Amino acid sequence: MHRGTWLWVAAVAALAVAPPVWADEEQDGSAEPPKSDTAGIEALRSDYALMVTECCLTEAQQQEFAKTLAAIEGEAAEWDRENGPRLADLEEQLAQARGQASGELRQEIRTLRQARAALTAATRLLWLLTPEQREAWEGFTLWRTLLRKYQAVDLTPEQKDRIRALANQAVHEAASTPDVGKERGGADRTERERIERCCERIEKEILTEAQRDNLPQKGKTASGRPRDDKAENERAPEAAGQDKGDAESRKR
Repeated sequence: MHRGTWLWVAAVAALAVAPPVWADEEQDGSAEPPKSDTAGIEALRSDYALMVTECCLTEAQQQEFAKTLAAIEGEAAEWDRENGPRLADLEEQLAQARGQASGELRQEIRTLRQARAALTAATRLLWLLTPEQREAWEGFTLWRTLLRKYQAVDLTPEQKDRIRALANQAVHEAASTPDVGKERGGADRTERERIERCCERIEKEILTEAQRDNLPQKGKTASGRPRDDKAENERAPEAAGQDKGDAESRKR
């Protein structure tokens, strides 16, 4: 397999199955295990419906996707029959457990839930896409993630379009340099850093000063990183001029 393709597959698979390194989690094992993927099949169907349009799937691809979805549904149902009772029993034990026993139960539950989630991970459909379609899908999902981070600031349609262009650019650049970040923490850290860089650009180049002031975390970007106030202050006059120009354009 081509090295770039292998790296892309490894990166997406790690993101789909493993918990991200930036998630808040207590090191003693007392953090709550991730929720069970009870809606995994429904989410996969939803992703597939979006892939049809976002990735311009051919009729032949749509037929292959339908077969793959049916196979995944069968595997998930079989897993539930074999492991569902064990998972339910562990969760009952966890409700009564304390101390070290609690941590061990949480880890076992986490392992089972991750195995269940892997069955319905979107990566199982991504194998059926061409490299160009995969890049289009990854750009779409990054854009969707970024929009969720800025729900509180009431983005305009024009701003959403600019964020989508930024997301597509970030994905394309990453695809062109697959080794970036490989030695610095793996796929999950690379993805986190990409989101952080996008958030920094969004808040410097796209948001208005009023929108930045309305971000939930004062003094931080939407990704959680400390905001560069000096850079923000330098950007403010430019953003204000841009907003004024946009308003005049809309009037015309």
